[in-house]
Amino acid sequence: MQVRVDKIELLRQKLRFELKEEETRLLAEDMERQGQIQPIAVKLIEGDRYELVAGRRRWEAAKLLGWEYIEAFEGEYKQGIDIAASAENIKRLQMSPMEEAAHVAYLHTDGNMSIGAIAEATGHGTSWVQDRLAIGQLPLCLQEGLHKGWFKIGAALSLSRITDQPQLEYYVHCAKVGGCTAQTAEAWWLDWDARNRANPNNSFNGEIPQPLPLPEPPPCKCFLCRELKPRVDAVVVTICIDCCQEVDRAVKEAMRQELTESTKENFSRRDSDPTEDQERPKSA
Repeated sequence: MQVRVDKIELLRQKLRFELKEEETRLLAEDMERQGQIQPIAVKLIEGDRYELVAGRRRWEAAKLLGWEYIEAFEGEYKQGIDIAASAENIKRLQMSPMEEAAHVAYLHTDGNMSIGAIAEATGHGTSWVQDRLAIGQLPLCLQEGLHKGWFKIGAALSLSRITDQPQLEYYVHCAKVGGCTAQTAEAWWLDWDARNRANPNNSFNGEIPQPLPLPEPPPCKCFLCRELKPRVDAVVVTICIDCCQEVDRAVKEAMRQELTESTKENFSRRDSDPTEDQERPKSA
């Protein structure tokens, strides 16, 4: 049967959050050349309104092509088939962590599957399944950051320990602008935790606290003059090992000559000054 494209609704939250535009465009080009080979599955809601059961990519491609109608078949929702499809999608499709989390949560709750069973069905380890179940409980700002790739799961779990919502949203914004590794997220949490312990009664007043200043880097020894200099004054020079050894030998030779000349000068000064021997106490 044919169903109006605009009368189909996407109601189930477990379906993929967002489809990649390139995938949808390629499928639309294929459907435009060959037509719709496989119908989508829908379920009647009421009147002429239908719920999409399977075939979201084909439905999105039809909307992109501007089709008014799409081939579909109506059938009752079968949970067993849908559970198997969710497990297969996790293995086959390139999903964001939050999309994977939505499918894993569906398998765990609606499918009544254990963590071990989900791991076996999806081809992943139990720790992978536990991580997806955990991120499904994260604050919405962290879920958004995971879905859009601002940071990875490890960073999100570290940031989730920050219980002050405005502070957490500030750090998520920093991750959006400049990125955030797991080490950075851990440092942000430690910084927030230290401030919170130092002043536990301090409530957020709208002023965003800046991270603690980094310690001054230690000085470095100059390769030529051998003196300690601030690291900001150091210059990185690329030379081969042979030239490096040659410069090192030249520096050492110059230092020996300088020491020799200084010693000769001291002896010469002593010999030319007769009072030095007179002032020197005689040994018994």
